[in-house]
Amino acid sequence: VIKHVKHLLARRKNGNPEKPYDVYKPEIEGTKLGSTGYFVPNSRDNVFKAFDEGFEKSNVIFVTQMSGYGRKSAARKYVEMHAEEYDQRLVLHSFSGTLREFFTNGLVISNINENVFENLDENKTILKKAQLLQKLDQRTLLVVPNVNIGRRDDTLVFDSLSGLGCRVMFIVQNVPQRIRGLFPVIDVGRLEDRHLRELFFNYYTDVDEIEQEALEQPLNRFFDSLDGHTT
Repeated sequence: VIKHVKHLLARRKNGNPEKPYDVYKPEIEGTKLGSTGYFVPNSRDNVFKAFDEGFEKSNVIFVTQMSGYGRKSAARKYVEMHAEEYDQRLVLHSFSGTLREFFTNGLVISNINENVFENLDENKTILKKAQLLQKLDQRTLLVVPNVNIGRRDDTLVFDSLSGLGCRVMFIVQNVPQRIRGLFPVIDVGRLEDRHLRELFFNYYTDVDEIEQEALEQPLNRFFDSLDGHTT
């Protein structure tokens, strides 16, 4: 009650006393994203721009490319770059599954008693959790890094995602055509040799110009073998 009164007084002070106070604003369990310390080559600037454009169109975007091409590092770096825009920045590391399973198993709301969902079937659980997430706004960003889009991910799931109040970035390997018409899909692409070089010398900083010249050809052969891969 005291907490409720304090919020009402704060809103009155700010000139908005009539906006209803929502005691049940959901709190999502996840790992808080702070500074990553990741180095991301300049070539990712176009990817970050695509993330911005995607979020202008939808609260949900899909980031795609095969594993090992820097999808997760680009996503986490983007969150770090925009940290001041979000009150909550969470990554759901422990989840791996389909979009349907994201709602039923991966999405844990810590300030809601799980008994609320006990007698609900799968579809009603999805609808209930989606309804709760409508209470959040774009100051919350979730990064879900291990998603596979399954055959049972249907219109109910897609409609539920479309109504979320928070922003969600799903990181996937493959995006079916049926998703591409509903949500922005950003392909991070493969790194060019010159960008792999930039990445390499960011970590091996004690190499001088003469040594860099001596490494030119061996590195070119090495980068060719990577085919844009970062690991």
